[in-house]
Amino acid sequence: MISSDNSIAAPSIEALRGENFMIAAYQRGYRWTRQQVHELLNDLAEFKQRADSGLRYCLQPIIVRGTQESREVIDGQQRLTTIHILISYLQRDTLDPELFSLCYETRTKSAEFLATLANQTWQSSRDNIDFHFMYSAYKAIESWFAEKALGQDIEEDELKSLLLTRCFVIWYQLDDSQTAHDVFVRINSGKIPLTNAELVKALFLKSRDGEDTEQSQEFALRQLEIASEWDQMESALHQEDFWYFLNQTAPIQATRIDFILQNLTGKEATAQDAFAIYHHFSELSEMTTVDGVLSQWQQIRYRFEVLAYWFDDRQLYHLVGYLLAIGTSLNEVLKLVHNCTQSEFRTRLKAWIRTKLPAIDDIPALNFHSDKWKIHRVLLLFNVLHYGKHSSQRFPFHRFKQNSSNVTIWSLEHIHAQNSELPRGIIDLKKWLEELRSYVVGASMTDVSESKTIGRSMAETTHELLAAMDAAGQQEELSQEQFLALQRQVFALFGPPDSHSIANLALLSTQDNASLNNGLFAAKRQMILQREQQGAFVPLATRNVFLKYYSCPPRHLSSWTIADRDDYVKAIQDKLRDFFISSDADF
Repeated sequence: MISSDNSIAAPSIEALRGENFMIAAYQRGYRWTRQQVHELLNDLAEFKQRADSGLRYCLQPIIVRGTQESREVIDGQQRLTTIHILISYLQRDTLDPELFSLCYETRTKSAEFLATLANQTWQSSRDNIDFHFMYSAYKAIESWFAEKALGQDIEEDELKSLLLTRCFVIWYQLDDSQTAHDVFVRINSGKIPLTNAELVKALFLKSRDGEDTEQSQEFALRQLEIASEWDQMESALHQEDFWYFLNQTAPIQATRIDFILQNLTGKEATAQDAFAIYHHFSELSEMTTVDGVLSQWQQIRYRFEVLAYWFDDRQLYHLVGYLLAIGTSLNEVLKLVHNCTQSEFRTRLKAWIRTKLPAIDDIPALNFHSDKWKIHRVLLLFNVLHYGKHSSQRFPFHRFKQNSSNVTIWSLEHIHAQNSELPRGIIDLKKWLEELRSYVVGASMTDVSESKTIGRSMAETTHELLAAMDAAGQQEELSQEQFLALQRQVFALFGPPDSHSIANLALLSTQDNASLNNGLFAAKRQMILQREQQGAFVPLATRNVFLKYYSCPPRHLSSWTIADRDDYVKAIQDKLRDFFISSDADF
């Protein structure tokens, strides 16, 4: 008996002799690939070079239940199966008995197949998918030895001896009171495959050849510091405000330091090579020496510290955050910081932002149909600039970029409804009439040519039109035809409002935009305030628009007039102009 119930031990592979392992039906089948098999063999070959120092090679833990006659493997079956296949290969030309038996409950001939792998063929492995992967692993071992025989001093007998006597497993024995399936579900419910970051971390934390005892001790202490620093970086990147300052979307991997490694190396996981980042580091010659490892770690730490500094510095947070939010790559921003002082870097950032925007004098002419991306960038910067040096808050890029579904798509909301579909009900038609009346009142401050007033003063013409609108509003019934007739008179006199210019647009998430639909100005204001009270993120400038913050003075709170539009555009131009002409970044 290796260990008592509910205890942990570390038996050697040799100590597993005579064990009979069973993989229950609820477990997945054997799925190790050629690459995984070769990586295990490479680890063992590398370990062989250091074995004389008394070190032990520990395999991943296995959790079992039952007695030697029948041990149910609850966790660790993939590696245990690979070890069985490896020993079968190493004993293929001997009469040595099988070290331990292993069978899959759903594969009735699996124990026999594993025991006779040396005599199997590709044809016989086609009986089921598990046999195919088992035989593929056997052939991967065969090819590895064929390749290593040419370039590495490793003999099969040496590896066998190393495997049996110097390799150990972490063994956890459950007692009979614990249900195997429940334990398996609990262990694997949150299990995620190893990420590039986890594999790279292991590279940095493993011991290196070539150092004396004192150097080894010093390096071991430095590795403890690396492990601590690694965890601090990982923890920082799990802060949503930091993550979404740098990224547009939620992380794919469970570990987030992959982002730093990918940015530093320029490598990215692909379908062809899911561990491209790990392979980059594992193939670096520097990673074979202590000095090389420390040098590589210094680069990773420095890249993180640069990004953390940008995040902590209020001015850089807004400048860099804005550029990243509009789609500028992090590498483009990093290029700007090369060979310059902090002051020069900030100046470069402002200049780079300027290239991403239209000329300030061209802003009033921006149109929804032809200039969407330009308007989006202008309005986003307008919002960000509201968090200037006199504000105690910072623009919340993490709320701008994500919501409960981890993605927020921003669109341009028409402040004054486009009036593309008129309501049919009398109450809603009269509300539209009030909006039209407010437009006339706002437009009366503008110049109207004498030809349109037919010899009368503008005031007289406007008075008559307003009187007609008031009379229509007093009617018990008001048809769409009557409303449209009044609207035609208004547009003939003052021209239609430019509903698609930037003067009538604000940033809003598509979710909130859809809920507002084609509502009236006052109704939209109420819905936006309600959404904000419910916890939705409404950009500050958008909120200000519907509260008429930019109108001087605020007028006609139930509608968005021509004067309101002019004041709004002027506020945008003034804010951006001040930002670009000031010597400081205004944060």
